[in-house]
Amino acid sequence: DYDDVQPLPEDFPPPPPEMCINPKVEKELRKKFKYDGPLRVLHCMMVDPNCVIKKLGGKDLQVTQGEVVDVIDETNSKKCLCRNRFGKYGYVSKSLLLPLEGDIYDDVDYPDDVYDNDNPNMDY
Repeated sequence: DYDDVQPLPEDFPPPPPEMCINPKVEKELRKKFKYDGPLRVLHCMMVDPNCVIKKLGGKDLQVTQGEVVDVIDETNSKKCLCRNRFGKYGYVSKSLLLPLEGDIYDDVDYPDDVYDNDNPNMDY
């Protein structure tokens, strides 16, 4: 038993923070999309740069290839409720969305070729 290590709280990781939104916009959003959950960003995703965006319905969010959107709710197996950088809300097909990636070294063939000066076990 370690006395210098605190146990993890039960809500770890903490839930995403609630979004600040104009009450009028929030009311309209909840009515239009029949959404009654908490308004918080679950994660960000990118619209596939190679996708073909088909004709949109009235509740779909107009997106462009490569655009990053905030996912508010994973509505069903086919669509997510999203917000774009302009604060507009709408559904986006999951087939168009890609997870955001961390550091991408597209010019390196092998991960071992990435120099890491923080790792004392590397012998360069």
